Amino acid sequence: MRSPVCVPSPRLAVRALLLLGALLALTGTGCPAGKREGTVSGKVTYKGKAVNGGNVNFLLPDKGIGSQATLDDSGKFTLPGTLAVGNYKVFIQPPPPKQLPPGTPPEKTPTLDIPKKYQDPKTTTASADVKVGPNDITIELRD
Repeated sequence: MRSPVCVPSPRLAVRALLLLGALLALTGTGCPAGKREGTVSGKVTYKGKAVNGGNVNFLLPDKGIGSQATLDDSGKFTLPGTLAVGNYKVFIQPPPPKQLPPGTPPEKTPTLDIPKKYQDPKTTTASADVKVGPNDITIELRD
């Protein structure tokens, strides 16, 4: 007596091949074992005093990515989400002007009492290394 032979349907064979191809593609591309990212919080000071008001900006020029956070009254900040690992340029911007009702005379443009070089991503000398995991970074601005 002959044993029955199981012949897969063409649909099942196509599905199996597609699944196998997808699995091979994923393993062949070298999917990272884990993301190389970190969270960032910290403080900005100038001459030992907190820089309050305005925004701190982290910029990774070679990858074109960055993040921004508002500085609180004690100079502390927390960037939203995560950032890729790397050495970031850090620059500070004054707070944006307040929205005023129509017809109201404009207020004086907000400024920061820090050297201008720290307010431009092209001229800043401040930088910060973001590593995997949580990062608590103090940025000390100097003359």
